[in-house]
Amino acid sequence: MARHASRARRHVRLFRLRFRSLDKLSWIADDLFRNDRSRDSMLTGGCYCRAIRYEIHSTPFGTTLCHCATCRKVSAAPAVAWFSVSKDGLRWIQGTPKTFESSPGVLRAFCGQCGTPLAYANAESPDVVDVSTCSLDEPGEVPPATHTWIKYRLTWDRTADGLPEYAEAG
Repeated sequence: MARHASRARRHVRLFRLRFRSLDKLSWIADDLFRNDRSRDSMLTGGCYCRAIRYEIHSTPFGTTLCHCATCRKVSAAPAVAWFSVSKDGLRWIQGTPKTFESSPGVLRAFCGQCGTPLAYANAESPDVVDVSTCSLDEPGEVPPATHTWIKYRLTWDRTADGLPEYAEAG
């Protein structure tokens, strides 16, 4: 499997060199090959105070560190790690998160007791929900594959991880 993934990454690099205008395609390919192991077990997570718990029964995709001003403000952090799953793949198993509309068509879910940011849903993608990576019990299981919205990155926030960077959503 590792040899095939390495060969596939090489083909993606060659493809990207030939077709630089297809940035979105290369972002998707990078994300797929960075997380090339299949998800055999579910992911679990929740808030800091454990009032809210969830299970993920879907393969994560779109793993990123978001640098947008809204994510920074609602999390009080320089960037927020997110991953996407199918809406059907997220199941709240304990407690009910509070929600608020952070911008038109965007709902953010958080714990009403401790304030932990948990999820993000955009009306433009009704079948997808983003989950805050660091609310996972094992956040290292879903590493980011990109940096997004870096046009809003704080001037003192320097990344040296070699991940692809996108001025907007990618």
